[in-house]
Order: sequence, then structure tokens, then C-alpha cells
Amino acid sequence: MRARTSIQAVFLILAAEFGLGSALTHATTSLSEIQVEDIAKSVGLEYSTQTWSADIDDYDNNGFPDILITRHAPVQEYMFFNKEGRFELSLLFRPADRHDCTSADVNADGLVDIYCTVGAERGSGAGKNNLYLQSDLKQGEFIDRAYEYAVQDSLGRGRWTSFLNINGDEFPDLFVGNDPNRSDGTLSPSRIFVNERGKRFTEKTNFGIYATVNPFCLITVDLDGNGLDDLLICDAFNIRFFMNQDGKSFREDIAWGKGISGFRAAMVDLNSDAKLDLVTLSPRKLEVRLNQETDWSEVVYSKTFSNAADVAYGDVNGDGAPDLMVIERGCAPNQEAPFEVFFPRNDVLLLNQWPSFHPIATPTIPHGSGCGRQVLPIDIDLDDETEFLILNGRGNSDGPLQLLRTHYKTGV
Repeated sequence: MRARTSIQAVFLILAAEFGLGSALTHATTSLSEIQVEDIAKSVGLEYSTQTWSADIDDYDNNGFPDILITRHAPVQEYMFFNKEGRFELSLLFRPADRHDCTSADVNADGLVDIYCTVGAERGSGAGKNNLYLQSDLKQGEFIDRAYEYAVQDSLGRGRWTSFLNINGDEFPDLFVGNDPNRSDGTLSPSRIFVNERGKRFTEKTNFGIYATVNPFCLITVDLDGNGLDDLLICDAFNIRFFMNQDGKSFREDIAWGKGISGFRAAMVDLNSDAKLDLVTLSPRKLEVRLNQETDWSEVVYSKTFSNAADVAYGDVNGDGAPDLMVIERGCAPNQEAPFEVFFPRNDVLLLNQWPSFHPIATPTIPHGSGCGRQVLPIDIDLDDETEFLILNGRGNSDGPLQLLRTHYKTGV
């Protein structure tokens, strides 16, 4: 773990000795000591590119998290392999208009596999999704087996996707989130695929996810604690919860999502009560809602933004309290083709000082050099303190990758 000040070290020892926990550690951190810097260049992530999303996993089984960048263009994708805190770039897959990729061990062979959604020419053509199984003969080589595993979804306008646990077995199942609207008039519904013991997938129709759902975000989470994954879907600007019915279907729980809007969301225990709280993001506002066990009726914190793009959480200072990172778009909505209209950005780290958050300004990209797309937590050096990866290549704009690290001023 990176060195702290001597005063902080003393309090850490006292906390461990007397069981004072993270609250004491958190209280001893002076907010004036905290700084945020962009370390992308120093760790091998100095690249500028168009982006849609990223997936973070240990693809090469060396114990360190790697980064797969999906570039939303007919090009190969960027895979950054993490070599103990520094990244090396590899190009993966044949060129395609990919949107989102997700990872899991599909066939229980101990190797990480990848599923990616592919666009369908705005609904006028086909776009075959990819299921890349990692070769057991050559680690780091991925072979597309989507056809054999029956998960190509050729006419689907693939957007967000995730592996999840539907039925409680060891083989990860798959949710494919599609934009339902095709220009040729046919429907492009989201799909559920159940993993048949790592040999193939079977699509489950009439499984409780409405055909018209248009996922702007997707979170898989065991909300009711029964060991099976439920789904949070940002259906355009409506937050909707679909509860797993013993692996047989999903049922929308109206109470959980009633009156809540947002096109991005996060679920995390923010106040250490062992219950998942809800963070929602709209273009103009972030809201934090406490878990009331049956709904999210209580908004306990909110912050306004000019044009927010995404939110993520992680523990940036090792105190055990999840912090929030919010990025703005920095370009005008609905004007991303053929040219972006750029605006200044005010990305912000919200340090968890429960029952509130302390905003800390973060380094932003130069005005006009990209649009904020996605922010993801990653611990690149396994020190239990989160860095945030930021993608800035929204729309048709190339933008630099950022990796933000929080640290403490030296000599304090």
C-alpha cells in the first residue's frame, strides 16, 4: 500500500489494536491533504481513441486487473495487460462495430472468456455478437464461438451486456441488452441466455423482461439476498428492477423503482449498514437514496451537474467507505455527428464523509479534445485503494484515456 503520513499510520495502528475500524481512519484524513492526479502516461495508458465501454478483469491470470477497451468503430479492440501495475497494449478480435463486452469463465476451464455486443447498422442490417473463448493451448488467444454456443443474436442492436447467475449453478448465464427499435420495423428485444453446463446457451423467451425495454445502463445484483442475480435496468430514463423468480423468470418490482429516474446508476453500501444503497445519475443531477428494505424513497444527498455522463464508486483512500466519481460529457447532446460541440467539464470525486460527500476537483481533459463516456473503478497495483479509469472517446470524437489516482500531499 502506498505510504501515508506518519499521523495516519499511528491511527491505523490504534484502529487495528482497539477495533476502531474505518470510521477512525476516515476521520483522521485531512481533506486538505488529498490530491488527485492523472497517471495514465506513467503506467502505459497514454492513448487517445474513440470508445464505447471498457471491461476490467484478470484475463491472463497473473493476479492483476487488465483492461479491455471497446472502441465502437470497425477496428480491433485495445487490450491492456497489467504487468504488476504497468500496462502493455495488445490488439484483439477482428474489426467490428462493437459496443459493450463482458467477461466470465463460460466453460469452467479456469480461463476468462469474453462476450461482446455488435451494432446492426442502426437496425437496417445484421451485427453478429461475439463469444470469445480463451484458448487453453495459448493463453491470451481468443476464438469466437458465438455460433456454436447460439448467442450471435444477428438482428439485435446490441448495447449493454452482462454475465449473471440466473439459476445458481457454476456456469454464468447471459443478459444481452438491445435497443428494441430497428429502422426496418422488426423488433430487437433484449435477450436472456441460460448456460447449459458450459457447452452452449439456450435462449429463454417470455422470461419477464419486456421486449420494449431499452437499456441505457445494466447492473446485475442479488438485491433480495437469495443467491440469484436480479437486474437493474435504466430503461431510457426510468430505473426498473427485475427480480429473479427462482431461476424461472424475472418479475418487475414496481415498488423498488417507483418514481426514480436516471440513465446511469450504481448500487453500493454507502453508510455501512449492510444494505445496498442506490445512486442515480441524470444529465443534471446525482441522487443518493438509502435502502429502506422495500423501496428507495429517501434521497439523502444530491448534487447538480451541467451535463453528467457516468458515475462509479470505489474506495480511493483505503478507509473502507465507498467514494463516488462523476464525469461530465463535455459535448452537446444530440450533436455528436458529424461534429461534436464541446463545452468545459467539471468532473468531480465525491469523498464519502457520511452522511454527506466532500467534492474534490479532478484533472479533466483539455477543452475540445474528447467527450466523457464512461468511468470505471480499478485497483491497478492491488493496494486496496481505487483508481478510476475514464473513457473520453464518446460519439465520433477520439479522446485520451485517463487514470485518476488519489494521494496525500507529502510533508504534511
